[in-house]
Amino acid sequence: MVDEERQGRLTAQEAPVEERSFLGQLRLWGGIAGAALLALFLVQNLQEAEVNFLWFEWNVRLIFALIGSAILGAIASMLIGFFRRRSQQAEMRAQLRRERERERANERAQKR
Repeated sequence: MVDEERQGRLTAQEAPVEERSFLGQLRLWGGIAGAALLALFLVQNLQEAEVNFLWFEWNVRLIFALIGSAILGAIASMLIGFFRRRSQQAEMRAQLRRERERERANERAQKR
């Protein structure tokens, strides 16, 4: 069954408290360091730049172009993660459905 296949893998809820808190702190500090580096990079790029996209052309401060790119990248990353989880869930449901059908077929075969 599904439980047998998950054997050896722990979800976030099943992981030991110490491991969860360490991973949580690691993510927190990684996020803080990443945000600090991004802020430093943005502050160092305050000059004007010409942005060309398709047939549009803008003169904007580079910091705004970088912030916009970072936001679009974050949105794209979240959407990719959302659709990946959605397809994994669909695959798990299909696998569970196949297992149930096999179990029903085995029960019918044993009754005969």
